[in-house]
Amino acid sequence: MANSLPQVFAPVLAFLSVTYFGGYLTLFVTAAVIGLLGAVFVVKIKGVD
Repeated sequence: MANSLPQVFAPVLAFLSVTYFGGYLTLFVTAAVIGLLGAVFVVKIKGVD
């Protein structure tokens, strides 16, 4: 479920972004921000117990 749920929601969010919220520029900026936030949060992981 953790692997497949984002694949269900991503096309819907991409459709809304392209259609209603500014086009592909909004889509790519949003993807870049999410990627950078993911990188920041992964760097903060010190270890696994």
